Amino acid sequence: MTKLNSIEKKRILLKDATDVNEPMIQEFIFSNPYVLWLWELTPLTRELQQPSWGRLDIYMWNDSWQRYEIEIQLWDTDPSHIIRTIEYRDNERKRYPNYDHCAVIIAENITWRFMNVISLFNWHIPLIAIKMSAFQTWEWYDIVFEKILDRVTTWNEDEDILEVTDRSYREKKSNKKMLEFTDYMFNELSEFTELYSLKYNKFYIWLSKDWKTNNFISFKPKKNRVYLNIKAEDTDENRKLLDNAWFDYDYNPLWWRHHYEIKLNDKKEFDQEKEIIINLIKQANIFDE
Repeated sequence: MTKLNSIEKKRILLKDATDVNEPMIQEFIFSNPYVLWLWELTPLTRELQQPSWGRLDIYMWNDSWQRYEIEIQLWDTDPSHIIRTIEYRDNERKRYPNYDHCAVIIAENITWRFMNVISLFNWHIPLIAIKMSAFQTWEWYDIVFEKILDRVTTWNEDEDILEVTDRSYREKKSNKKMLEFTDYMFNELSEFTELYSLKYNKFYIWLSKDWKTNNFISFKPKKNRVYLNIKAEDTDENRKLLDNAWFDYDYNPLWWRHHYEIKLNDKKEFDQEKEIIINLIKQANIFDE
């Protein structure tokens, strides 16, 4: 008979732990960015000096042209912590305007009062709140990070439809190779796309027919990969299929643009997982919108 063993863990407050301090937590996150569960982050620097005053705790980025300004607070969030994080994000946005910047607040306790305040900011400023919990097991500390507020985007499909671009614009934003890869996928999915042509907008490449746009699937070419977006419901069955695939993926749950975002690096990866992709597309609403 299998025996189970329970290891007693005691919840602690890091601010009260005499042998733990904020620089140690910074170093832990910086060396292990995956613990934040914020996609594929690459550390840039720590304690980045700001133009006016203060230092940004942690600076990270991913290959989707996104940068994350991360501030850590032991115990409760407070007004100065929120304002400081937003200000640092704004400083870096001005320094590097070609990137998508997002402020990240990490604290042991994010009260409902400040959750409401942060939520209000989130409609205007990309911001993520992460709760940090610590447990002690003998001489070890286990730290768990839980995202309790995700960024909200005010992205509007109608605005993107109106802001039409062309292939040369997309080529400058990504490159010729990734556009050719997009063409390849478009042609390989001809059972769904044969009645459509590609329409180039500021942020995405959508499908167009008779001057109408349909975004049951869309493409977003980047420098080193193409994001294939499929408007399908997030189900356990779909997750099981996708978790066994070679590619990475995310799911955007916002009701007006809910979709799977599949990250594909090349034709070989697409061909290998084509059956899974087709299965998802069959669930999408393919009727003209």
